[in-house]
Amino acid sequence: MKEQPIGAKDQEQPEQEGTESSAPRSALGEDASQRKPSDYDAYHSTKEIEHFLECLRNIAYNVWENHKFRQLRTDPRSWLEIIGILILLFYTIYTGETLREIRKQTPRIAESAESAKKAIFYSRSAMVISEQATVVVPETLDAKFGIDSQSGKRSWTFLFSAENGGNTPALDVGVHINDNAPEFRKLPDTFDYKDMPAASVGLFLNIQPSKPGFMIIGAHSQERIGGLAVREDSLQKVDLGKAHIYFWGRVTYRDVFGCKHQTDFCREIVYFVPNGNQAAWAAAWCTKHNCVDQDCEEFEPTNNELCSADIPKSLGQ
Repeated sequence: MKEQPIGAKDQEQPEQEGTESSAPRSALGEDASQRKPSDYDAYHSTKEIEHFLECLRNIAYNVWENHKFRQLRTDPRSWLEIIGILILLFYTIYTGETLREIRKQTPRIAESAESAKKAIFYSRSAMVISEQATVVVPETLDAKFGIDSQSGKRSWTFLFSAENGGNTPALDVGVHINDNAPEFRKLPDTFDYKDMPAASVGLFLNIQPSKPGFMIIGAHSQERIGGLAVREDSLQKVDLGKAHIYFWGRVTYRDVFGCKHQTDFCREIVYFVPNGNQAAWAAAWCTKHNCVDQDCEEFEPTNNELCSADIPKSLGQ
């Protein structure tokens, strides 16, 4: 075994230490080659920070000692000017931030204003709907016995009423009632339910169509609006299927808000049995021509947003 000279290990040791310490280390004791580029700001050395602060102190000192700024220490007006400039600068920054915040809030303000506008419209519409006059023709009819003034034969006058279920009066009420005399045939599906010139059978009352404005129906009240007479021999043919007696008509009126309204109605006599001056009879709804306002084909709504035919639909949105 070959002997190693004394001190050889001691001479080799520094070389190993030099080899291990040759890789640069950061202030945190890690190799610079292992740093991540995204973490660069976290690895500033203490000396670099101290050098940066020293530079700032030197700059501040040089500015303060500069002859252009020496007057600041002795002239109060210069301090006031600087304070004024600082206040103006602060106010400008504050104003800019305020305007920026206003710009951010502008869409929200516009949206809130639109929502408030819709809420006001819906509130007014709900008030109109809850308070306006609403006129309907009840299903039940009254029948009165009489003698036809033209033929002298037994006749029956069917009387119609209109009922206002609203909280305000119905104004400028107009009525027109029709029948399918004298043939009394079954109405076809294509029948248009147009108004006839006048009542087909004259009775002692000689009821004629009325023009708008002839009457007012108070709130929660009922008024007689007219009637038509039919001879008894025609009514007796109903049970035999040899006659089909129809009554149809229209009620027009205006509410206190200035909105126009329309109620169409139609009834068919389906049963009639006389007994002296009394009779047992029944009437049924027709399959068509029973509607109110926008549900009627010929309805013309008032040009007013409060009278809009879409108010109920708008409230449901």
